[in-house]
Amino acid sequence: TKYVISYNKDMEFSTVESSLISVGCTILQVFESIGVVIVEAEDADFSSLMTPSASVPVVLAYEVDSLVTVHEEWHLNRITSPNLPMRESYITKNKGLGSTVYLIDSGVDTTHAELSSADIHPLWSWNNDFTDIDGHGTGLASIIVGATLGVSNEATVKSLKIPFGQSISISVLLNAFDVVLSDHLLTSGVKVVNCSWSIPRSMILDSKIAELQQQGLLVVAAAGNTMSDANTLSPVGVDTVLGVAASDAYDRVISWATGAGSNWGPDVDITAPGVDVQIAVLGGGTREASGTSIAAAVVSGCVCQYIVESPTSSATDVQDALLQNAKTDMLFRNETIYATTPNRLMFLPLVELMISPSLFNRTFEIPKGTEFTIPVVLANVVKVVNIHNIVIDSRTRTAPEWVTLENGVITVNPPVTLETGTYILEIEIIGHEDTRIGYAAFKMKIFNSSVDEINET
Repeated sequence: TKYVISYNKDMEFSTVESSLISVGCTILQVFESIGVVIVEAEDADFSSLMTPSASVPVVLAYEVDSLVTVHEEWHLNRITSPNLPMRESYITKNKGLGSTVYLIDSGVDTTHAELSSADIHPLWSWNNDFTDIDGHGTGLASIIVGATLGVSNEATVKSLKIPFGQSISISVLLNAFDVVLSDHLLTSGVKVVNCSWSIPRSMILDSKIAELQQQGLLVVAAAGNTMSDANTLSPVGVDTVLGVAASDAYDRVISWATGAGSNWGPDVDITAPGVDVQIAVLGGGTREASGTSIAAAVVSGCVCQYIVESPTSSATDVQDALLQNAKTDMLFRNETIYATTPNRLMFLPLVELMISPSLFNRTFEIPKGTEFTIPVVLANVVKVVNIHNIVIDSRTRTAPEWVTLENGVITVNPPVTLETGTYILEIEIIGHEDTRIGYAAFKMKIFNSSVDEINET
């Protein structure tokens, strides 16, 4: 059997290797940067390496190296997966209802099956014709609000059509931004502006984008696809714009065609799925496409969910929260090219809404010999939660008998003989398809008569 093992990176790998060999493992592959090793073993027991007598675990976690399928909508599954392999279903906190994306692009074919039920409004066109003859805008709209491909398919898209595939004057773009700002000021709240295009730096364009942001608009821009410095382009080169690079289903920032790959530099704030992603095409159906335009649309859809979750937050607060929740999971990067690009991968955290009250990072103070109960209310995406493990002094153990979960209530009844200290209980969250969709963990400070007895060091 092949196993995927997360090992303690604080140890010399030679120690990790010898420990794994001692329990019958053959080392197959080592991914040193992320602290993962692939081994082969027959009936291996890793428990001794997870809770050794020296209290320093060699193995942090393990699972069978199972086969998974990258689905057509892999971009959706990836943004809600904390790591690879990605989950096989798309479950979100919300679908963006009440949020708005201004899509400045080639127009949108609203008759496409992906978009026929979406809330899409033609707001402005440079030539008074909203027909999408290029297909670029239709593809991006399907990523934002598409029925099966959309990140936030209950959001509203307001389409502003600009020329695509031909020369365009900066005045046309400024006209589009003027319409966006006028429409935005009619209603309150943060809204998104998706700019999946780039031009050589324009001082006036950049200054007007800054004005949009000051009025509560969050601007998302494609990094560009020429593997060059994003700082030379507008709008991604504006420091406060959310610049987006593109990754593939294996978290790699790679070229997807000869001479085509994500631009780089500190102006690229985050990376999102954008290589071999299914998008809607003119005439019906879908196809695989690649580019930072797609990745930017993914991020715009994600921003919608952040706005809905925190409707009173400012655009800056929403952008900061999104970046803070990003994962640093980009693998196999060409460090020569991308060394100055932040290693952030788009992620929509789910745990906070799956169970209520949120047990994530909560601390409960519980005296010994006292029964303590925590009611658990499940969100509609959750089928059941299970007690998974308990962590004691950095050692993971099977949950003890004095912690139970029945009928939606966690009961903690620590015996008087239990050692005083901080215990961490891990909860496994199962979705309706009987797949694990998340974890939660909370601390229990267990004491005799006062929580001050616990030595935090």
